[in-house]
Amino acid sequence: MNDQYLFEFLFSIFIYSLFLLIIELVVRPQHVFRNWFIFIITGFFNWPYFMDNTDSKQQINHAPYQAVSAPAKPNYLRPSTAPNGQKWPTIAGYIAGYQRLNNDGLSNVTVDNSRNDSDVFVKLVYLNGGQALPVCQFYIPAFGSFTLNNIRAGSYDIRYRDLINGGLARSEAFNLEELATYNVTQYSNITMTLYKVHNGNMQTYGLSESEF
Repeated sequence: MNDQYLFEFLFSIFIYSLFLLIIELVVRPQHVFRNWFIFIITGFFNWPYFMDNTDSKQQINHAPYQAVSAPAKPNYLRPSTAPNGQKWPTIAGYIAGYQRLNNDGLSNVTVDNSRNDSDVFVKLVYLNGGQALPVCQFYIPAFGSFTLNNIRAGSYDIRYRDLINGGLARSEAFNLEELATYNVTQYSNITMTLYKVHNGNMQTYGLSESEF
């Protein structure tokens, strides 16, 4: 029995004992002091578990997503800078000059480009507000990966440009969740892998310049 189940078991005994104590107090007050030790013992064993489990967090581990590469764009010439004029990072990371939004949550999203021989320019796009809103923009070199931390719960997709052939694509929508219980908050931990081959389990869709 792990700590979570043990805590729930002991906590239920504690609540039951408290309920019996209240009933005794109302119906047979003369017997209360005869059973006081039940309440004291269960409370003693529950207290450390209650303290250890308060405000804890737990990941919701999703199966890894996969996405095929973006279709090539004819006569594409790779730009020397990002669209906002900033230099491309030398390693995987956020692109300077772009605002970062929705970074006050608990969930994590990893975009894995380790099996792709193209650098990619990537956007995490928020879909809950009635329109597509890019909340962060980042660069991943060929054979690299990057993790977005502390993302707010909601519906998102990934949109990206292959910086070798210029192709644009977006993933299917996915949900990040934060599920709060009385003693733990579960949150999403998602990985999306980019592939050159068309055998991924995350459906990708073509994307126009205006949608990117």
